[in-house]
Amino acid sequence: MIKTLLTILSFPILSRAYGCLVRIRRPRPLISLIIKQFSRIYNIDMADYPGSVRDYPSLLDFFVRPLNPETRALKNDPDSFLSPADGVLADLQEIDKDSAAQVKGWQYRVSELTGKQENWKKGWWLAVIYLSPSNYHRYHYPMDSRLDSFTHLGNRLFPVNRAGITFIKNLFIRNERVTASFTARSYNFHLVAVGATFVGSIKMKDHPAPFTPGRTVNMNCKANQNQEMGRFEMGSTIVILLPRDMATPLLTPGSEIKTGEPLFKLSC
Repeated sequence: MIKTLLTILSFPILSRAYGCLVRIRRPRPLISLIIKQFSRIYNIDMADYPGSVRDYPSLLDFFVRPLNPETRALKNDPDSFLSPADGVLADLQEIDKDSAAQVKGWQYRVSELTGKQENWKKGWWLAVIYLSPSNYHRYHYPMDSRLDSFTHLGNRLFPVNRAGITFIKNLFIRNERVTASFTARSYNFHLVAVGATFVGSIKMKDHPAPFTPGRTVNMNCKANQNQEMGRFEMGSTIVILLPRDMATPLLTPGSEIKTGEPLFKLSC
């Protein structure tokens, strides 16, 4: 029953329709009430964000609210790979082959997740940051690097919560996602923005045009640490693939983390 429900929810047309609903701005009193209730249910502290809940014209505008630089400035740290997003470090694995664990007994191919072929045998860190509805939903570049490309993959939108991960095999490689590939200090690394049920869309600031499914867009541009990279229009997950000898993890699974906080210590 749970798997059937999750499968029904995974059809993108439902999430696209929801994405349209959360963009509605009228009637203004009703939209303000919905935003206020959303803020109350998820216990959102507005100290980190500009204005009050009454200042946002739609639920989507509230959901993708920016940080207030006066109360939460992001500080660069050239010795660290910073967290690209607010959330919980849901998983941290060392992999040395083209395979990663989803749950006990279930594996998925990392090359299918990223759409990239790497020498996985050299050893990589795979970190998963889960964003809840209460989190800040823009994400940022974790270190100074060169943005090489964006690759759009997947065609479903399963929930990425515990139920989805437990009941849906190959969830990460079935869901719609965008892989951002980088070069820094002679290493390659990848950030995968994974969509989920009721994610209206995945936006990348350096590529504002719509992505074409299955296609790679070459970028070859500079990415500055803490610069805004993109946003989820409703919530989801970031998966990080980082060479093992490039960095050492600073946190353990289950840890809460915020954008701009050190996630790995760079060793190169």
